[in-house]
Amino acid sequence: MRNRLAYSRQAKLAVIIICCLTMVLGENLLANEMPKYGPIGAPYAVPLSQDHKYFQDSKNMAFDYWNLAPFYVPQINDISCSVASVTMVLNGIIRAGHSLKAEDTNVTQGKLIERINALNWKERMTPGGFNGEAGLKLDQLETVVKETLRQYEVSNYEIDRVEVVNGDATALEKFRHALAANEENHNDYILIHFLQDIVTEAQGGPYPHISPVGAYDKTNKRVLVMDVDREWYEPYWVSDERLLLAMSKKTERFGFGGYLWIRVKHCNISKDSNKR
Repeated sequence: MRNRLAYSRQAKLAVIIICCLTMVLGENLLANEMPKYGPIGAPYAVPLSQDHKYFQDSKNMAFDYWNLAPFYVPQINDISCSVASVTMVLNGIIRAGHSLKAEDTNVTQGKLIERINALNWKERMTPGGFNGEAGLKLDQLETVVKETLRQYEVSNYEIDRVEVVNGDATALEKFRHALAANEENHNDYILIHFLQDIVTEAQGGPYPHISPVGAYDKTNKRVLVMDVDREWYEPYWVSDERLLLAMSKKTERFGFGGYLWIRVKHCNISKDSNKR
């Protein structure tokens, strides 16, 4: 009787273990089968390689995309999205469309992070961070951008820093105005500070993130995000409403997200930044 009871208990335990393993494996398989850009049948985002009609219409000048695409770089590590994003925008300002000499070089992430000392930016891009703080908040991103433009002798510019504390109609209208105006101007850029997982439905978030806007399709009210997280993503289209939602989510470390609208009216290329 004791042997039968022991066997029965062992059998029940084995069944429980098998059920647990089946559930775990099932969840993992389900997670692996999830699409990269949102729910099955209703993705939040669409990768550029699947939808590039906007750029096939000659009416769409897409200044930002063509200025940024040649300088599209991946973030070096999981917390260096600000470096990649600012590097792209800076090259767009001082390199794209300019007549360069044979000895002129592009700005690299390595050069930039060594040159710009604001807010201990380089240390903040390491796992240990600066005084335990890694990454940049929206206002810190503005400080870094201003110092970058100063160091590279970009003068006569304006920056609007917009913190998005909710996704209401007023905030959406303001965002759409900035996007539409930016799309029509060849010398301004928008950097977004948002929760990447709200846009891509990546598991395990929140993931505060920074990337440049590549284009705005006003007709379909969608934004092309030049996501610098190149290990996982390519540029993707997302609705302006969804992106606003991703900026309006508050995190304990970074607070609310938002965007910087950088408008350059005059640019002097720093000579010492051109050398090899």
